[in-house]
Amino acid sequence: MHDNLVTLTTYTYSSDTMMLAARLDDAGIKYFLKDENLISADPFLSNAVGGVKVQVCEADYDRARAVLDEVNAAREASEKAEGEKWKGYKKVTVFCPLCDSSDVYRKNVSFLASFSAREHVCANCGHVWKI
Repeated sequence: MHDNLVTLTTYTYSSDTMMLAARLDDAGIKYFLKDENLISADPFLSNAVGGVKVQVCEADYDRARAVLDEVNAAREASEKAEGEKWKGYKKVTVFCPLCDSSDVYRKNVSFLASFSAREHVCANCGHVWKI
């Protein structure tokens, strides 16, 4: 007997499916990534075909939905924590002198203090410097 596949969720790019795929594997839920190869070969086709569809057997849908909810909650918590981490800083277009990353934040200061050297932090390597 074959179960019908149902779409659990969709993602724009194949790489976005990795966390969910790993968690589905851990839960012993079989899944299929429809249009994964097409979008991996040409990411610009993602909108045209509706993204990468994560499909599961109908019988596993409820369990897979619970796993998806956990993954989404973890992702939201991580994004919120990252936002809180850089509260009081502003993303700037500067390169880190140590690792050459462009993921750099400048500490917000008062107007008068803005004329002196300001603290910069590289989110990639953690290097702190003033310019």
